Amino acid sequence: MTIDGNGNVGINTSSPNSRLNLNIGGDQNWFQIDKSRAADEAMLQLIHSAGNRAAAIRYANADDAWKVGIDGTEAFTFANGATNTGDGTERMRIDSS
Repeated sequence: MTIDGNGNVGINTSSPNSRLNLNIGGDQNWFQIDKSRAADEAMLQLIHSAGNRAAAIRYANADDAWKVGIDGTEAFTFANGATNTGDGTERMRIDSS
């Protein structure tokens, strides 16, 4: 593991080019989250810096349920061609209706 002068963290690389740079080679898992308590869910959550929006991928072991979605009232959308300055072309939308 490497932490450079800019605070970038590299795993399996000595010159990370982003905040977290995982350089995975071969047939290993790319990313894995393990939970040791059966009643808790394993979760990957992305939170907006203002703290008022979140997206999550969850697996709840107690009832074998999956959840992929966003917290709040906004629609869950799928798009392609998105960039850091644009949303791309929406292809599907799931909303409360």
